[in-house]
Amino acid sequence: MPVTSPAVTDTTPSRLRRRVGAGLIAVGLAMIVWAVLQVANASQGGRTRRTFAERIGYDEAKQNVHRSFPGGLVRGLAGLAVAMLGARLRRGAPARGVLPASSPNKVGGADAGGADAGSGGGQDRRGSTLPASTEKNS
Repeated sequence: MPVTSPAVTDTTPSRLRRRVGAGLIAVGLAMIVWAVLQVANASQGGRTRRTFAERIGYDEAKQNVHRSFPGGLVRGLAGLAVAMLGARLRRGAPARGVLPASSPNKVGGADAGGADAGSGGGQDRRGSTLPASTEKNS
């Protein structure tokens, strides 16, 4: 098996991961803009050019917006999810939604010999001491 330097194997995937993340952010933002334009276009009555006398009425515009809003909402939320996935990939966090066993702001958990989340106290990531819990278990 060929031996490679850890620096080469660590930087190559992270560059690709950052580029993919940036691409996903751009796609997500484009999806959000598409959703907004879709609903705005429905409120204007579509793509047809109309004169002032042929414009659509308030009730028709309102019905068009109400009809197009669910699709626009789904597209906008999907775009937000894609952009958030891209941001997560870009900053190097794991893409899966798995939470660690201990609290994310504390160093160590019950299994690591530190204070568990229920007892209060402990240290956060910066090393400052967290206050103990004031709740009573009764």
